[in-house]
Amino acid sequence: MREQFPAKLAALVAEARRRQVAGFGQEEPEEATKVHLLEPLLEALGYTQQQRTREFRILGDSVDYCLRNPERPLLFLEAKSLLDCPDKSLLEKHREQVLRYLRNYRISPEQVKMEQPVTWLVLTNFAQWHFIRVTDEQPAFSLDLKDLVARRDELWDLLARENVEAGRIEELYDQQRKAGLDQQFLADLKQWRLILANAFALSTSALADDLPWLTLVSQQLLDRLIFTRMLETWRLMDWNKLARAFVEYDTFFGYQKNPKPFAEFLRESLFTEIKDNFNTELFEQPLLCDGLPIDNEAIAIVIGHEPLSPGVAAQCGLASGQGEAFAFRHLYSYDFSRMSHDIMGSVYERFLAHKLLRDGGRIVIEDTDELRKKEGVYYTPQYIVDYLVEQTVGQCAQPVLDAALRLVEEKKFSAAAAKIRELSQIKVLDPAMGSGSFLLRAFDFIVAAYERYNAAARAQKNGIRATSSELHDAAPRLFDLSAEIPEEIFEVASRVLLDNIFGVDLDPQAVELARMSLWLRVLERNHHRMRDALSARRRARRGPKLLPALKANLKRGNSLIADPAVAGEAALDWPKEFPSAMERGGFDCVIGNPPYERIQTMTGNSPAVVEFLKANYRAASSGNFDIYVCFIERGLQLLRAGGHFGYICPHKFFQAEYGAPLRKLLGEGRHVRHIVSFADQQVFPQVSTYTCLLMLETEPQESVRVVGVDDIAGWRAGKAFLEGSFPVEQVGEGEWNFTLGESAPLFRKLSGLPVKLETLATRLYQGPITSADKVFLFEEHRSATKKSVTEVFSVVLQRWVSLERKILKRVVRSGSIGRYWASADALVLFPYEVRKATAELLSAAKLRKQFPLAWDYLSENRATLEGREDNSFRDEEWYRFGRTQNLGLWEQPKLMLPYMVTNLAAYCDKADEFYFINVTTGGYGLTCDEEKVRSAYLCALLNSPVLDFFLKLVSTNFRGGYFAANKQFLDKLPIKLIDPKRKKEVRMEQEIIERVAAIQLAHRQRIALPSVIDRRIRHSQLRTSCSLAHYLQQDYAGAITAQPLIDDVQRRGFVHRIQIQAENGELTLSATVADDAKAEPKLLPVLRLTFQNEPLRQFIHALWRQFLDEHSRKQKWTTGKKADEVYTLLVNTLEPLVSFHAAAPDNLRAIHEVMKAVKTEAGTADLAAVEADIARLDREINERVYELYELTPEEIRLVEQTA
Repeated sequence: MREQFPAKLAALVAEARRRQVAGFGQEEPEEATKVHLLEPLLEALGYTQQQRTREFRILGDSVDYCLRNPERPLLFLEAKSLLDCPDKSLLEKHREQVLRYLRNYRISPEQVKMEQPVTWLVLTNFAQWHFIRVTDEQPAFSLDLKDLVARRDELWDLLARENVEAGRIEELYDQQRKAGLDQQFLADLKQWRLILANAFALSTSALADDLPWLTLVSQQLLDRLIFTRMLETWRLMDWNKLARAFVEYDTFFGYQKNPKPFAEFLRESLFTEIKDNFNTELFEQPLLCDGLPIDNEAIAIVIGHEPLSPGVAAQCGLASGQGEAFAFRHLYSYDFSRMSHDIMGSVYERFLAHKLLRDGGRIVIEDTDELRKKEGVYYTPQYIVDYLVEQTVGQCAQPVLDAALRLVEEKKFSAAAAKIRELSQIKVLDPAMGSGSFLLRAFDFIVAAYERYNAAARAQKNGIRATSSELHDAAPRLFDLSAEIPEEIFEVASRVLLDNIFGVDLDPQAVELARMSLWLRVLERNHHRMRDALSARRRARRGPKLLPALKANLKRGNSLIADPAVAGEAALDWPKEFPSAMERGGFDCVIGNPPYERIQTMTGNSPAVVEFLKANYRAASSGNFDIYVCFIERGLQLLRAGGHFGYICPHKFFQAEYGAPLRKLLGEGRHVRHIVSFADQQVFPQVSTYTCLLMLETEPQESVRVVGVDDIAGWRAGKAFLEGSFPVEQVGEGEWNFTLGESAPLFRKLSGLPVKLETLATRLYQGPITSADKVFLFEEHRSATKKSVTEVFSVVLQRWVSLERKILKRVVRSGSIGRYWASADALVLFPYEVRKATAELLSAAKLRKQFPLAWDYLSENRATLEGREDNSFRDEEWYRFGRTQNLGLWEQPKLMLPYMVTNLAAYCDKADEFYFINVTTGGYGLTCDEEKVRSAYLCALLNSPVLDFFLKLVSTNFRGGYFAANKQFLDKLPIKLIDPKRKKEVRMEQEIIERVAAIQLAHRQRIALPSVIDRRIRHSQLRTSCSLAHYLQQDYAGAITAQPLIDDVQRRGFVHRIQIQAENGELTLSATVADDAKAEPKLLPVLRLTFQNEPLRQFIHALWRQFLDEHSRKQKWTTGKKADEVYTLLVNTLEPLVSFHAAAPDNLRAIHEVMKAVKTEAGTADLAAVEADIARLDREINERVYELYELTPEEIRLVEQTA
């Protein structure tokens, strides 16, 4: 049949095109379309006349066809005339009819009779095909007559009877929907809660401002509705019983003047039935939501019985334009059977991050960048959960299972049953469970262990039965058979929930969601058995409840605090709340993703809690700790002897000062067994959090296994990464530095050098802290008419302001400093006078007199400055900086070291008097005793790949390949001092110092040259911006020659970075290019330029370099979804160059004059020569540093590879 389909389709398409022109004569068009086009096509797709039911009834309507097989209906097809809608969408014209069919079908009694209801409706007139899933109300697939033949395979996949029966259309639908389904479901959950919360608020004005209460009651009702939909999904209730409940309600109460509310009807009927059958606390009555009235319309909208009205949309902030509602999906827009648990879990975790706010007369959901970050932190990806559960629960459960299976194999069935029942003694705790993702995976793991045992037991049973049958006629041999029968364990899922799974969370919503998630997992696993039990229960009108109560297992509370005076009602007494676990010494496994919150945040929100934690947790006894360290300590406390611990948490405590008490605690107990460090790899996609997997044991360990992951995708795929085993003695109070692989010996060698930077630096100090950078700091500035005045752009005032030049200091910002160079591209208003390295605040009188412009500017911002740090600056010196340390140390010779770096860098500031502002956006100043170590020599060491290599192994790493060069790590850098008795070392030191001076001078020329060219260019009124293509015209053939290096000048790709390189008088333009938007970019040479005109080479090189430097932060040049032609982008689209004259000879003369003037002013016009000098000097300095540190060729390779 498949082989003949293309020819039959082509013939029918040709006939349709003929009919579009000729029409159907006297025949009725819709009927003729069915007879001549649609029914022959359906025959070709495998639907015989017996498999096409005409005029299928749906609550008073009739759909044209119900396509079916002998066992069940497959899909509906609504036919229209071929001549209908020749120039517009068939769906738009008939949308209301289609939606009516879908809504009526949801509440149709016919659906209840179907073992497997229809899930697809096709709307077609043969020229247009729209495949609509009954849950969606929008087409998932659409086809057109013009491309029907070309897309014949797709039509066959979607509509052929054999494919519909096999679920192929569902597979295609899942593939299409999977990418954004979690975001869509999260958005819809928020909308549903908004509708319910606003309805509760409008119905109970006294509670309209009680946002926690509204959050809780709206969540309770929404959870009940979703749980009911899940029962329908697993056929534990009649299909769409919730949707049909409103029809029943209308039938019974619609005629009454003051009918009971629909919510009350639900409670008395559907919700009571669910409580009676399934025993979940979610349907206990009365919950808080049961005591509050709510408008019928809100529930009807959420369950899809009524459309979202403009009034409700506007009340909930879901309206756009003139009251038009956003695209709205209700509870029946989702087929929950097709949503993976990973999607459901991730959505529920992120849903917990949202808070309700009052906005005028309505309730809205908070939507901020901080909240979106919380969404990312709340959800722990499934692969992380799987790994931690395997490393903890697996350590407990696997040995029990293995032993039980051995006993089954040995036919010791009673002993095997006793052994597998030991699984019930494994107590698993998540003390910050969120919606329960870790507990779900632990549940799955233990259930799977029981199921493996049961499978083995069944196999043995079957073998015994077979043997018994064979020996039926051999009675004497029957006595040889074992009297034992393998025993299976029944009601596994409920057993595991009650025996093994425990959790706590401070958020009552989280507790409710965790319970619901676990109940739903039991429903999914047991729905076939539960259907039978439910039928038996109905026949007997009684019987056991089908789900376990979880009140004793999952609780709301503060896992860290048992004192009600501090934590109030949330105080948690562990022995009282979890006696079964605590009486036996604690839990066997503690797992999870604890909250991350710094003490600064906690102090503002809960100062009493902070003091309690400091007083009661060793891990919180030092510095600005993060709350996760307390959760680590508490987790250890809650473990019984032989217990296993597994968290995902930040690895910052490895080196941070605040982590020292926790490191000491873990070291003293030798608790650390295994660490997976993700370095700067991001587990949580929406927020920069630097994490590790931390596995601890109560029993003392001999060694620590450490795995370093620098590619999460590779780790997930099973790729091997560097790992090492470290003596547990190395994992103590001191900083934890785990150097893996071939770098370890060199790291140990450098660590063994006796002299560290901290012993040589007389001062290592951070940049001044203004506490109001938006007032004091100016990143944009320009010359004014008066030489004594500079114009600056004030961020706080959003305008240009004139200030006295003498009160402004030059500031080096992050990104404007590197190895041997610095550029002061910002200014700071500095209301201090510096004498002998001491800064004194200028008096108000002196400021007014000597710097009136600055005084006026500060006065204009007085309210802002006084309001700093909770109005701490309301005094006579309100204009001072936030911190006064180190203010006078910048106008002296010093080294400047940037804080956030991709490579360790230093600049030797002899007389520039540059400033840093802050640390994170600036860095440190360093002074040293020149008699012990000369600063220029020290500058060379700090810029060397040797110390860069060392820093990256001890420092904290950040996203994008950045590292923190802060005091804590800089202090530990190993410094090779010159031995004055060794002439070779003295000579090399002098050679290094000379080259440092030369390389810094070359960098000054490199920085100055483009700006000099730019200034010269701006003096010309005739300049015109242009692309490189302008200089590749025939007119310039004698001056420049272009050689494409790219394989195809029309090649498309996603361009990330662009670079230009100069070598042997030639320039090469390259780009890093990816074949698609998500692929890894690779370096691609694009074009080589050869010059016969030296000034033109210098000119093009300098302007391209300046252009790329100005866009150095640009991560991608292809910003859209469509790939660029790479050659065209670089040569024709971008315009880094200028032209002075239309005629090539005149333009070349103008360029010659510009570059001649540049050479006079900057000392050189040849940027390529300057860059070559820098590279040579850098190489010569490094060679001498390597020799001083006595590096081998292999060690040199390692450090240069790192750099």
